[in-house]
Amino acid sequence: MVVFQLQSLWSILLLKGVLACHATKNDANAVDTEVLVESQAQQNNVTIYNKQQEFFQMLINASNSQSQNLLNDINSLNKTKVKYPCIVQNEDSPAIVRIVNTTKLLDIVSVKNATNTSCAFVMFYAPWCKFSAESAPYLNAIGRAFPGLDVLAVDTMQFNNLNTRYGTVAVPNILLFYKGKPVMRFNYTRTFENFRDFIQNYTGLQPDSSVDVLPEDYDGPLPSIPTKEPDYILWFSIVFLSLFTIYMMYQHCGQAVARLHQEMVGDVHEHID
Repeated sequence: MVVFQLQSLWSILLLKGVLACHATKNDANAVDTEVLVESQAQQNNVTIYNKQQEFFQMLINASNSQSQNLLNDINSLNKTKVKYPCIVQNEDSPAIVRIVNTTKLLDIVSVKNATNTSCAFVMFYAPWCKFSAESAPYLNAIGRAFPGLDVLAVDTMQFNNLNTRYGTVAVPNILLFYKGKPVMRFNYTRTFENFRDFIQNYTGLQPDSSVDVLPEDYDGPLPSIPTKEPDYILWFSIVFLSLFTIYMMYQHCGQAVARLHQEMVGDVHEHID
């Protein structure tokens, strides 16, 4: 009887152990399933995020490409739309500034000899003018930067018959000629960069990017040291102002002096009588 009870008790304990082990195994399987589901969800989220990033990057690249294309189109349009489109007539001509006289200048820029695309960059200068001398090295370099373009210089003191024709009231007077006519006056700070950009922007001609102002440009062809000459215009102005002042003083004071003279003469006559 006692043996039977012990066997029954042992069977009950064994059954509970089997049930407990089975329950633990089920819990472990459930946990593994939850972990697997969560891991799969995370992988799906990462995949979606990566696809979103790729899509946004495609949009950014497309936008940058369109912006760059638009910028290139604008730059191309600006380059083609120049006010005075010039074409180099003779690329073999010497890339230097030419100091010319009246006859040569009129021969180069005259309407008769000009073509539909001819241009010239001309500076009217005076040898004694320090501002002309300061601009000389930059103009000498411009002659090398635009080979084939007529870069000219005219001495306004020696050939003053051109002053009225081209409105030279002060030197240096720098003009751009197009189709034989002066079309633009250079009214900016006289530097090599400004000369170069002025010609490029208004004519469309492309400069030689390797050219810069060199020490040789200070030697010529256009001199960079002003000459010491008598300023005849200044002396003429001083003489004219002096004579004009004397004339105005005589006009205003002449009558008073005449009356004073008459009064003095009258007093002398009365005293004699």
